Amino acid sequence: MPPRILFVDDSALERSVYGSVLEQKGFEVIHAASGKQAIALLKTQPYDLALIDLNMPDVDGFAVLQNVRSQYSPLELPVVILTASDVSDDIVRALNEGANDYVVKSSASEVLLARLKTHLAMRRQAIDLEELSENIKRSQIELQTIVDSFDDLLFLVDKHNVIQRVNRAAAAFLGTSFKNLLGAPLGTLLPSLQLEAVASGALRIVSLGERQFRIGLHGPISSPGDRIAIVLRDVTEEMAQHAELERRVVLRTSELRQLAARLDRIREDEQTRLSRELHDEFGQVLTSAKLDVDWIGRRLGDVDDDVRGAFDSLRASIDALALQTQRIATELRPTLLDRLDLNAAIQWHAAAFERRTNIAINVSVPDRQPTLTADQTTAIYRIVQEALTNAARHA
Repeated sequence: MPPRILFVDDSALERSVYGSVLEQKGFEVIHAASGKQAIALLKTQPYDLALIDLNMPDVDGFAVLQNVRSQYSPLELPVVILTASDVSDDIVRALNEGANDYVVKSSASEVLLARLKTHLAMRRQAIDLEELSENIKRSQIELQTIVDSFDDLLFLVDKHNVIQRVNRAAAAFLGTSFKNLLGAPLGTLLPSLQLEAVASGALRIVSLGERQFRIGLHGPISSPGDRIAIVLRDVTEEMAQHAELERRVVLRTSELRQLAARLDRIREDEQTRLSRELHDEFGQVLTSAKLDVDWIGRRLGDVDDDVRGAFDSLRASIDALALQTQRIATELRPTLLDRLDLNAAIQWHAAAFERRTNIAINVSVPDRQPTLTADQTTAIYRIVQEALTNAARHA
């Protein structure tokens, strides 16, 4: 779907001219002839960006901007101010009240388009990061569901072996309810399961009826307030078919390793894709924005200090954003790792880390390296990268 822009301007001519330019570039433009209409339209559908004229009768652009910011953050809905004058007080006020950027109407249409594309690209990146975060949260929930589905019997007891909590599997095994188990001595319900023997390690396997369980103890007794988790795992079939179980454990371990390796490859592929998109697409947008700003600077002429200061600040922000984008793209996937070798990538990363943190780094690598696969090379580089990151955090 094309980016949807809410264009707010009381001038029909301005809406026609700028709306035509934007639509020709593939944008979907929703027009609002007044600030009041704009506020109403904000409730009807989502927008990717708002382009707002400041000087309007009744409800002006500042009021519309305030309404937008009461509902959306600057990344959720970027706002670009379109003003007929370059009055610095209005521009500074708009930026202070939450506008992402501004464009003077006398500027070339290419300037407006470049600004809009820059902020839309930044918004898209923020959305992608939010989606990634949601995916991680869903994975954590799925993992917790798997853990909760275990069939092990769990007893949480105090130092006197009195039950504080049990899981569903334990209650089902004992054939009673949670309520009846809470506060009951575990040794009374299961005489063979004495806490002293469990805590000392003397009792590792316990027979309960026709079933045999391996005992796991978590949380040694050290104070009256301690809780001890006793986990009973049914090993009846395991003890009878030990060899078969070992084969399955080996197979499962291999599958988990393969899954972990596959997840690592997927993550690296995704980081490589994001790195390339940041470098190629977002980098082009920033380059275009920088060229446009330089073009404006050469034609800005004599202006008061506030306008010149705001312009210089904008130029510095674009330069900083370009450097930050390059750094993020490189950290996601350094091109040296693909073009040269592991030694070069590590030395480059260490040098960049030293410049950024002022922490001296001494890199010592062997002249001859063992033959490594691409996955092994990436894993070693990530270990170095994470180690330096932890050093920066805790040094």
